Amino acid sequence: MWVEQGVATIDLHDLNADLAKRIVAIAADMGEDLESGAVRFITGWGRHSVGLPVLPGVVQGALVRLESERGWRMRMAGSGRYVLIVNEQLAPRSALGGMDWGTRLFLVVFCLLGIWSFPPAGIVIAVCLMVWFLAQRSKRSGPPKGSP
Repeated sequence: MWVEQGVATIDLHDLNADLAKRIVAIAADMGEDLESGAVRFITGWGRHSVGLPVLPGVVQGALVRLESERGWRMRMAGSGRYVLIVNEQLAPRSALGGMDWGTRLFLVVFCLLGIWSFPPAGIVIAVCLMVWFLAQRSKRSGPPKGSP
């Protein structure tokens, strides 16, 4: 266990399914006390598993149950990595899946170069990226206040 990008990270490699479930349950019990507002679980890809990998399914199932029972949010953070967000106000951007400034700058430069080099396609790409970015932003902010 360590802290990575401001988020408590628990590596579940080399554990069996029962032990992984227990560790997720312990982390869930401590969820409200997490100063980072989130916890990251690393299951790996299952390259050394005989047959289908077990840990990703076990951990994802446990986190989905926590989503429905406690109203928390779970998201995949890459291959074999899951983030359980227990408090969105405390969780750092890295846990929420937000883009860092470097990625945003790259997208802006990419759109500007596309518009400059081939305006019709560049404008279409820029509009598509803006729509995607706004959709991601509204998805992260949740439903409007007062809605059921």
